[in-house]
Amino acid sequence: MERAMILAFHNVWSGLPVVLTIVGVAYMVKALVCFLLPEVALRSLARVSYDRAWELMMAGVAYLAIGGLLCYLLWLT
Repeated sequence: MERAMILAFHNVWSGLPVVLTIVGVAYMVKALVCFLLPEVALRSLARVSYDRAWELMMAGVAYLAIGGLLCYLLWLT
């Protein structure tokens, strides 16, 4: 639900605020794939294991960086 709200209320396609719009679009594409192709979503969930924990950590670092950038943009306005 919140993913659709990001996309609905933040339709900016110029400057640094476009990052939030791209994140919203990516979330909606992911939700659409999970809804229409559940076997693809289940295959990606099956890849999660203790040996591949570094992939989840790198995704977390990327989300922290995006969140920091969005907080900085919010502070500027």
